Amino acid sequence: MFGQVTTITKLGAASIKLKWAITLYLDGEYIPAITLAGASEDIVRNCIDVETSDSQMMTYLQEELGFSSMEARQDIVGVRNWLKHWDRSPPNNRERDESDATINLKKEALTATLKAAINFLYLETDERKEVESYIEKIAPAVKEYLAEHD
Repeated sequence: MFGQVTTITKLGAASIKLKWAITLYLDGEYIPAITLAGASEDIVRNCIDVETSDSQMMTYLQEELGFSSMEARQDIVGVRNWLKHWDRSPPNNRERDESDATINLKKEALTATLKAAINFLYLETDERKEVESYIEKIAPAVKEYLAEHD
């Protein structure tokens, strides 16, 4: 048999995705960091009330990390989806999507990883402690971001 058979939970997979998103962020690989963090956040968000998740994330970003309310509200999903999906307007369009976007990838990647990590903090799971250690790894980046915006 090729490979090894493994049993994993959805939250376990989300935790691994977040770990790699943070690793990639720290390595300056922002595009895969954004998409992996988003994939992690999609799973975890389904374990908690979505409205509560968004509210808690906004509160955490503003009160704990000092983000302005506009920065806390930015549309991470829009950036993530633009990076992941081909525009097929109109449907069945086979032409190349030549669209481009001007994005602060470092900022978007930091926000995406924080959003995924914050949702984990509202769960009582084995993965929570591991995620707390991931957050510690990106703390210097958060401090750098805040210092630039004081």
